[in-house]
Amino acid sequence: MQVKHSFYEYSQILHGNDVVTSIYVLLFIIFLNYNNLLLKVWSFDNIYIIIILAAAEVTKYIIHATRDSSSVHRHSVKDLFMISLMLTSVFGIVYVIAILFGAPVFSMFEETFIFSVIVTTVTALPVGLHLGPKAAVNMFLSLTSYDSDNIHNLFMLKIRLSLFGAWLGAIVIPLDWNRPWQNWPIPCCIGTLLGYAVANVITSLLQFQQRGKLLKKAGKYIL
Repeated sequence: MQVKHSFYEYSQILHGNDVVTSIYVLLFIIFLNYNNLLLKVWSFDNIYIIIILAAAEVTKYIIHATRDSSSVHRHSVKDLFMISLMLTSVFGIVYVIAILFGAPVFSMFEETFIFSVIVTTVTALPVGLHLGPKAAVNMFLSLTSYDSDNIHNLFMLKIRLSLFGAWLGAIVIPLDWNRPWQNWPIPCCIGTLLGYAVANVITSLLQFQQRGKLLKKAGKYIL
């Protein structure tokens, strides 16, 4: 069932989730670096890294649904199937785009596969869970021209900055520095996660600002 959100409802319920997301993603990157896993993030042996990311997104949705079931997208079996189909499609598109931008077709299948899964996890999964598969498809079909209400625009900002982070990470790959972290897809994976973290910081600030304005109009104060 599709639910129409107001900006105030979204701010009350998901503002905390965005703050937590920005913190845990940064801590997650620090954890990977501390345990010498950043250079191995692309390996199937470390697939649990992606499982943790996906589990975190699902947990945020569950918290959202638990705190206010009236303003959350409730998923039917059909919705879950459509979300799975949407995630698979986004994964395939990201994989193909990575190859078109220069990733080896066969020799680095594992690396490109993991990168595509990470991008899909932080872009398509949150939108599909919180807003539904139809909204997610509409967003990905109009990345450069999408214009909707404030709630959808906040999710779009997360998608765009995550993808921008991946693109920005790719800039260092061809540079003649001969550093191990320049190998595909390490900088792109890190860039995606950093872009996602920064996006959540920005959306948190935007929600805080907007919520303050709404409360001020109502004659209330925000702490």
